[in-house]
Amino acid sequence: MPREENVDFAGFKASGLDRPTQVIRRQESAPSLGGARGYSVQSRQMMLNNPGNAPASSRSLSRWRNRIEPMKMNGNHSHQKINGNNLHLLIYYRIVFPRASADEIRAFLFNSGSVVLYSRNDIYHAEKILGFVSKKPATTA
Repeated sequence: MPREENVDFAGFKASGLDRPTQVIRRQESAPSLGGARGYSVQSRQMMLNNPGNAPASSRSLSRWRNRIEPMKMNGNHSHQKINGNNLHLLIYYRIVFPRASADEIRAFLFNSGSVVLYSRNDIYHAEKILGFVSKKPATTA
């Protein structure tokens, strides 16, 4: 079943997904122009109707029988720098040490086997996505 073309990108971010997936492309282009762009829906239907003269592979034809609409190319670029195991470690560390600074979290993640030393902004951004909030104490005396 095809999905809607208007994508709520904020909804994906709020639900914890990295990036939108399985979104239908808005524009189909000829395969001779880009190679990876794919065939149009009309071309796919013609090849499915006459598979003997189709330039596409048998695997493509079988895939098109299940879903004929091409998916949107999302660029394989993650909107979130901290993901996977490091994100879980950040959650656990923040639960155990709720007053830890971003530098302490950075050091913990790096010492836990991360190959990347994250910046403070990466930590703040990941915590914002996760919904962690830090409230500033009142300073009136």
